[in-house]
Amino acid sequence: MRFFIITGRRHIGKTTLLLEIIEDLKDSFTIGGVLTLGDEKKSFVNLQNGTKCDYYNENDSIKERIGNYVISEEAIRFAEQAIATAVNSKIIIIDEFGRLEREKKGLYSAIKKLIENIRDKKRTLLMIVQIDVVDQAKNLLDMQTEKTWVLKKKSNKETIKDSVKKLLKS
Repeated sequence: MRFFIITGRRHIGKTTLLLEIIEDLKDSFTIGGVLTLGDEKKSFVNLQNGTKCDYYNENDSIKERIGNYVISEEAIRFAEQAIATAVNSKIIIIDEFGRLEREKKGLYSAIKKLIENIRDKKRTLLMIVQIDVVDQAKNLLDMQTEKTWVLKKKSNKETIKDSVKKLLKS
């Protein structure tokens, strides 16, 4: 399995970059996994079928709290299912591995199980990882990256996008 990370500070545009990469590759590869839309949208997206699930709706049972976000049990199950069903995709995207996962909460178990299921297969795992947990993510997942890109001030966005696409197509 090939393993790549994109990281950078909060609100630098990591998910936006990922969306552009997905758009450029979706006609050439099967893509699965989960996209995390924070800020105004506050939802998970299953990349295999495009369905969405809000982090939290009134009357939902709360599973996790992180910063200003509340995430329901239903939303976690939705994201875990998106990760589980990505096992047969050529490119698997996890957006994102952060503080919850560092503490073995949130989506950690689903990510770990996915890696166990695809470790020896011809798949590519592309993860967005919060910059302050990159080393812990590699250690917890027992993985070495083929490449890690750090997004900075959007100035290197096109270079990273081109580099990612080239590596994924090789």
